[in-house]
Amino acid sequence: MAMLFVVAGCLAFLFVSTFVWALRHLQLYSSGDQEAPEGLLKAHAWGAAIPFFLVWVLIIASVLALLSSNTSGLESLVSALSTTVVRAGLVVCTLATGMVFVLCIRGWRIPGWSIGQKLHYSAFTAVLVFSLVCLLTVGAG
Repeated sequence: MAMLFVVAGCLAFLFVSTFVWALRHLQLYSSGDQEAPEGLLKAHAWGAAIPFFLVWVLIIASVLALLSSNTSGLESLVSALSTTVVRAGLVVCTLATGMVFVLCIRGWRIPGWSIGQKLHYSAFTAVLVFSLVCLLTVGAG
């Protein structure tokens, strides 16, 4: 059960990261004199898409938990995470995270990314993978 609170913290980090990326890209476009480094826009788009779909999977799990007859809210949510629909969504998100991982590796090989961008995207990727593994583990157990 405590793992769900850890995942909630991880999702908060993913949200803040995506929000910061959006603000930075808005700043780049409004200034007009700078372009994003090669591959950064694609990496951020994939990085933002996976948590977006993950949130939708968790919304489906929450609806299923609300409709269940379990007594505890967390108990219902854990039960909903083990349903076929939610597990399939988590597996799809996990497979799509492979693209985020590939773009992370590619980002380290591209000289245009700053060290900060590389470290942030690496941390983002690690937190995303950790969140998905935790959710799959909670749903399996």
